[in-house]
Amino acid sequence: MMSGAVIMAWRLQTYMYLEFSVLAILVYDYCITLGTEVRCIWDRSWTFVRVLFLVARYVPFILVPMFIYYTFGSSFMNDCPLFGDGTLCQTVNCER
Repeated sequence: MMSGAVIMAWRLQTYMYLEFSVLAILVYDYCITLGTEVRCIWDRSWTFVRVLFLVARYVPFILVPMFIYYTFGSSFMNDCPLFGDGTLCQTVNCER
């Protein structure tokens, strides 16, 4: 039977992989559809649909990295040798 700390570490690692895979899929989608976007969107006049498309297309490139940084930021792995910040350490009662 796995301890609570091991289960929490496994879940955290899985969550980190999912977040970075979302970012990779966004970059991949952007790269393969950029030519079509340039041809169909960039030369058009400004309409509500164009603004909506551009917001939907580019806001995730701002939000996903921000979410990754604030979730797994530079101070995340400093406090607890296994998980990161002290609150998570206190939740799973890991040794300091």
